[in-house]
Amino acid sequence: MRAFAHAARRQDIAARGLARRASTMSAVHRLDSDSPVASMEELMSFCRSRAIILESSGVYGGAATTYDFGPVGAQLKKNIVDMWWRDFVENRDDVAPLDTGVILNPAVWRGSGHVEEFTDPLTQCETCKRRFRADKLLEEADGGAEHWDGKTLEEMGAALVALGVACPSCGAKAEAGLGTPRPFNLLFETSIGPVQDGSSTAFLRPETAQGALVQGPLVLSLTRARLPAGLAQVGKSFRNEIAVGQSLFRTREFEQAEIQVFCEPESSGDLLQQWVEDCNTWLVDRLGLTPSRIRRRVHEESELAHYALATTDIEFNYPFGWGELWGIANRGKYDLLRHEAASGQDMRFRDPRDGGRTAFHPFVVEPALGVGRLVLAVLSDCLVTEAAPAAAKGKKQAPGRLVLRVPDEIAPSRAAVLPLMNKDGMPERAAEIAAALRRMGAGGVQVDTSGSIGKRYRRQDEVGTPLCVTVDYTTLEDGTVTVRCRDTMRQARLSVADIEDAIGPRGLTRDKLQGVFATVVR
Repeated sequence: MRAFAHAARRQDIAARGLARRASTMSAVHRLDSDSPVASMEELMSFCRSRAIILESSGVYGGAATTYDFGPVGAQLKKNIVDMWWRDFVENRDDVAPLDTGVILNPAVWRGSGHVEEFTDPLTQCETCKRRFRADKLLEEADGGAEHWDGKTLEEMGAALVALGVACPSCGAKAEAGLGTPRPFNLLFETSIGPVQDGSSTAFLRPETAQGALVQGPLVLSLTRARLPAGLAQVGKSFRNEIAVGQSLFRTREFEQAEIQVFCEPESSGDLLQQWVEDCNTWLVDRLGLTPSRIRRRVHEESELAHYALATTDIEFNYPFGWGELWGIANRGKYDLLRHEAASGQDMRFRDPRDGGRTAFHPFVVEPALGVGRLVLAVLSDCLVTEAAPAAAKGKKQAPGRLVLRVPDEIAPSRAAVLPLMNKDGMPERAAEIAAALRRMGAGGVQVDTSGSIGKRYRRQDEVGTPLCVTVDYTTLEDGTVTVRCRDTMRQARLSVADIEDAIGPRGLTRDKLQGVFATVVR
């Protein structure tokens, strides 16, 4: 029966994947002439110019790769997280929501092993005293030929010497350069209460996982869950990283979207592979990421984290190169046994089907997603320059068009309403139409009145607005508006009722407009 249930769930997931693929292909319109953003510098410059991502505390010189999301970026991030939540929590019968604290009892981190083992290899330059992650320096030095996760500090120290790695800051080598690596703990310490002594020491959580793991057996028991059963949450985590950089890719404060899936030990291997497939399919079919920019990497035994039996990373090809986007790990029963030993509490799962007589420690499969990394992947994949048509002989070549080709469902603004002129009642009518669209559930509809109509179209293209609705003199006469599609730049004359019918609470059902665009295009 359990095997049949797993097969049925896989068939259901496959069916949902086909439906998602069909809906998303109409939402993401890519052209052969599209050129993706070339570098992180170019991407971040654009994001700043459109208030998508801003350096935090900028008036004070910034705060060590801490970033703020502006209006466009904050809405984009929220829409992406909302889609993830709907697809992986609300639309599944085997995952439930959870929200655990940022500051837990410090005994949690001692019990989990983070206080002793949550470290990165640190090396310090003897000349300039700058500090670096030894494993990252070695990856750069050997071009990624070797995976340095899991190597001993002694092996890394010998490799720094053998490869002649110089200090990235001052260039010093040998005895005057990088020293022997040593462990550096990544936990952020804080204090609880008005008295600061050893008993008040606490930690900002470095991951959301432990909150779910220590609550897991109790929640599963109270909800009479059957395995496999997942607990999902989205929240901030904090790590005192030695090396930060590449914008949102590695920061000390970051947001995670994680699921801890409790399962029977014998099914954990198949379940891990199932989740790898689900996550990969979601990135392509729902977010519309380019398949060639996504790959899977199975961790070698020597590089597995101390808690993991197996791990597969889904990597994305960012402008700076390949990097981990989504890690799916089989944590086994490591965490539950650690917390059971440290707390003295029974962390076994009791099967509700026989009244709890069957008790065992479940294994945990964990799909862990970095929200900032996902936003960065979407921006770097969807921000493209569309080549302009070749200029006629003797004419100056027009510049390409910058377009953020995000799927409709995650577009920061579902539509923009543009009054052709800022007079004769057009701004007021535009505001009325925008309000009507918002009442229909189209969040983020804005009225754009600044600049020529052509410049406003381009500005909306750059922030991913799928449709622009133009209000003109004809609108005042017969109630029709001009609708322009972001990806094709095609336009059609439609009634406001048609637009309201096409825009729903989860984006635009552009298929409803396809027939109109095919026949009433000018």
